[in-house]
Amino acid sequence: MTQFRVGIVGGGQLAGMLTEACREANFSCWVLDPDGHCPAVLAGASHVPGDSWDLNALRSLSAAVDVVTIEIENVDVDNLAVLEAEGIDVVPSSHTLARVVDKLIQKETLQAASLPTPAFKAQVAGEVIEKPPFGLPLVWKASRGGYDGRGVIVIDDSVNLPWCPEVDGYIESFVDAQMEIAVMVAVSHKQESVTWTAVEMAFSRDTNMLQHLIAPARISPSIDIKARDLAVASVHAINGTGLFGVEMFLTKENELLINEIAPRAHNSGHFSMDAAKTSQFEQQARILSGRPLSSTEQTSPAVMVNILGMKGYRGETVVENLEKVQRILGTHVHLYGKRECFHSRKMGHATVTAATIDEAIERSEELQSLLVVRGAEESG
Repeated sequence: MTQFRVGIVGGGQLAGMLTEACREANFSCWVLDPDGHCPAVLAGASHVPGDSWDLNALRSLSAAVDVVTIEIENVDVDNLAVLEAEGIDVVPSSHTLARVVDKLIQKETLQAASLPTPAFKAQVAGEVIEKPPFGLPLVWKASRGGYDGRGVIVIDDSVNLPWCPEVDGYIESFVDAQMEIAVMVAVSHKQESVTWTAVEMAFSRDTNMLQHLIAPARISPSIDIKARDLAVASVHAINGTGLFGVEMFLTKENELLINEIAPRAHNSGHFSMDAAKTSQFEQQARILSGRPLSSTEQTSPAVMVNILGMKGYRGETVVENLEKVQRILGTHVHLYGKRECFHSRKMGHATVTAATIDEAIERSEELQSLLVVRGAEESG
């Protein structure tokens, strides 16, 4: 029997973890990336050198595989549509991606489906913002290219106005949320869907990057159900097939507002590798190959911590105290194999499982106090 072959556009850590899940399913992976030592190649994927925006490189990838998927949103949707026209199965489809990768179009699509989002207003590049249309703080987001806290600017004081963005984007009303949560959604080719439990997210004030998450979120069962239903509705609004991360705000009035949708595996789903019956990456492999979806039941409370490059260093990656950390009960460390480390670069993640959330939080704090990942050289 011929081995099923998965093509991935982008070779970062998400592609690396999908490669590992595919290997467990006896699938082979091919990855399109400029770097022959990217995490996906280190995980065992075959390398197709090239840029994600290069149609000829995409054709080289698609010629080797049965299905093509993405690990990053920074793709040329029109090129993926060309592949589909040439008979290549692309998941998510170019039609779905066209509604998601441009975040302003994503907002407008959700609004047209009568789904709750913060108020927003389009803001084209070069158009001066004189006054905040929704008051202060003013939140501006880039339409394309923003992730992990990038492409977001928050202006707290009117002395910083007027201001003129250099790229297209939108202004969004600031949400003074009691909590930010996320739900992972998997949708099969038959449009069957499953969700994992809602998770609670905490972000760094310095980088806007996810610092840690708590699974399950410390919310009522009724809000968890509403969040999961809203996540599925949002994915249906973009006609999604595949794996999606849906971020939301939970307001102080216990209302849910959709922040954004990621059309891929997501940081908020990493806990599933160690604390659910089916990880997000195994589920993604199932969707790509047309196999039935599997149980997303959580197996234990968990805290997931992002492992970021230490400030003040860059260069060849150095990991300190790993053995001590691995002796902490219930700790699962996943390093991404990146050879170069610099401040705030995602170098891995760790999930701590325990009998209770409080125990998992306590152990995760011990982990963070011990584990150091940094570059070999001091930087200015």
